[in-house]
Amino acid sequence: MTPSQIQVLINTLRDQTAANSITPLMLANILTALNENSTPAETPAGLLSGGMNWFFGHIFQANTTAGMECPLTTDDNECSMNVGSIIDITTNDTDEPLLRAVKNCFVEVSGFITLKVNDTYTADRIIEMYKFDTEGERTELAFNAVHFTGNTQIFSVPINYKCWMTAGETLHLTHFSSSGSSIISYNSMIYITATPV
Repeated sequence: MTPSQIQVLINTLRDQTAANSITPLMLANILTALNENSTPAETPAGLLSGGMNWFFGHIFQANTTAGMECPLTTDDNECSMNVGSIIDITTNDTDEPLLRAVKNCFVEVSGFITLKVNDTYTADRIIEMYKFDTEGERTELAFNAVHFTGNTQIFSVPINYKCWMTAGETLHLTHFSSSGSSIISYNSMIYITATPV
């Protein structure tokens, strides 16, 4: 596949704006094309040679309870990843952070969380991403949908987070509702890239 054909695939991916319209297969096709046709000049930041760690896949399904923070993590079923040298990703274990930096790096997290609301629901922090400072306090907080009240059956909230991490630092993804419960859908998708700095 030529660079212009690969660019067409990338442009098609970029144009997908509807909820749940980007599939792991679409992204895998682009990565495969880059891998088959890569030269040092064509592969950005050594994407497939280990210069960047990446993950794309599903969020592990979770049942949330009102008044209790629910940590979210990735699911290792139907996912693709190249991690370990820059970041370690946690899968299927909500007692651990979403990821831990192995080296100093720049991390980008995107995707969307899909929720099914079980009853009248008020969420103060549908999505919260944060790190801890040296005193154990949350820092570099990012909230999506800081306050939502309603009984909508199913809705999605985007994830868009970027931060600089030092080796050993952890990044966490959580959900909190002050009333009502919900189910974090397995159809939720997350995309993580880490570039060494």
